[in-house]
Amino acid sequence: MNLDLSYTLLTFYKFVDIPNPTDIVAEHKEFCDDIGLKGRIFIGEEGISATLTGKKGQIKAYRLYLDSIPYFRNIPDIDDKACRVDSHKFNKMIVRYRKEIVALGKSFSAEQIEKATHKISIDEF
Repeated sequence: MNLDLSYTLLTFYKFVDIPNPTDIVAEHKEFCDDIGLKGRIFIGEEGISATLTGKKGQIKAYRLYLDSIPYFRNIPDIDDKACRVDSHKFNKMIVRYRKEIVALGKSFSAEQIEKATHKISIDEF
């Protein structure tokens, strides 16, 4: 059996302070719908969290779109969080405002998260 892995599943998040996240939700949704992506994206004061699928060209267009928005430029390790899949894994595209982009039970600013985060090397792991 030969699977056609012509879709990409992309998942990522970025903690960044966004003063008015509701201002960009509708535009973000419109762009994703226009290029045919499917998945879930949550945008809030603390950043963005997304899981979506699309063809290679659609994902490339979305990455360029992200880079055009100052808040979402240079998302760390985004390429490491992509994998090939055989089809869309979602029925539709959802882009919503969410108070907490990652459910932690408490809101934190991107600055607080950055200060509390310590990345370790593979040797330290």
